[in-house]
Amino acid sequence: MKIVGKRMVDYVSKKTKSPVKGIALQCTFSQNDVEGLAVQEIFVNALSDMYKQVAAAPLGSEINVYYNRWGSPETITIVK
Repeated sequence: MKIVGKRMVDYVSKKTKSPVKGIALQCTFSQNDVEGLAVQEIFVNALSDMYKQVAAAPLGSEINVYYNRWGSPETITIVK
C-alpha cells in the first residue's frame, strides 16, 4: 500500500459529542478485480501509538497495514 495523500481530521462527532482528532491516509494498492489501482482511506486517531509515525511518513511511503477483528488498523509498518 502506498500513501498518496494525508488529511488532518479535527471535528466534534454529532453522534457522541466527543472530539475526533487524527489523520486520514489516502492509500493506493493493487487489487485483482480493479483495473488500475484501488484506493482506501485509513483513519489513525491522534491518541494511537501509531499516530506520530504515520503523520511523519512522507507521501510515497509504502506501508503494511494489519487490521484487528473489527476492521480497524491495529499496526501500520512503514516498509520504505
